[in-house]
Amino acid sequence: MGLLAATFLGLAALTQRSFVSEQTNLVEVVVVVDTTASMGPALASLKQTAREWVSGLRQAYPEARLRLGLIAYRDRGDAYRTHRCALGSPDEFLGCVQRLTAAGGGGGEEGLLAGLQAAAASDWSRQAGRQHVVVIGDAPGHRASGEPIVQLIDAEKKRGRTFDTLQVGQNPRTQAQWREIAVLGGGTYRSLSGSGSTLPASLSSVGRAIFASEI
Repeated sequence: MGLLAATFLGLAALTQRSFVSEQTNLVEVVVVVDTTASMGPALASLKQTAREWVSGLRQAYPEARLRLGLIAYRDRGDAYRTHRCALGSPDEFLGCVQRLTAAGGGGGEEGLLAGLQAAAASDWSRQAGRQHVVVIGDAPGHRASGEPIVQLIDAEKKRGRTFDTLQVGQNPRTQAQWREIAVLGGGTYRSLSGSGSTLPASLSSVGRAIFASEI
């Protein structure tokens, strides 16, 4: 948990960047997170550190306008396939994080494609200078969804969106798929501990990439 907190804090402590126009100072990030039962510890870590992370972001980047969204996904037969919190204020994002619960899943493959589709359908702004999708999970998407995922990532990248992936645990199939998404999406792949305790440091790295990226 301490490392997770360090990650969020590290993101807030990044070198400040000057945003010179309404187009460049709007940053949009949609977090796509697996909320099946095995993700319980990682979700707990996220809840415990998210408020401090957002507070740090506001202080480190006072000129940035942040819109944050959240997509929770599970799998077929669960209480939901996807649950969306629309892009909005950091406070709205924090409320969505606190409502996350872990349940369902268990089949070895989850509804990743549905989560990515929901992220793509978010109400992205044409005025945003940066648009990122951050995918967090421990299980691969269904095998049959491989090509549709590739096509979706390719289309979204052409719209200027970057994809970063954070793998919880050591599932080799997840690793292969998460790496492919990051490469296709122009982002980075990072591996986390099974408990999600290293999530803060990884999110900090993602934050540096978001604010350092060129328009």
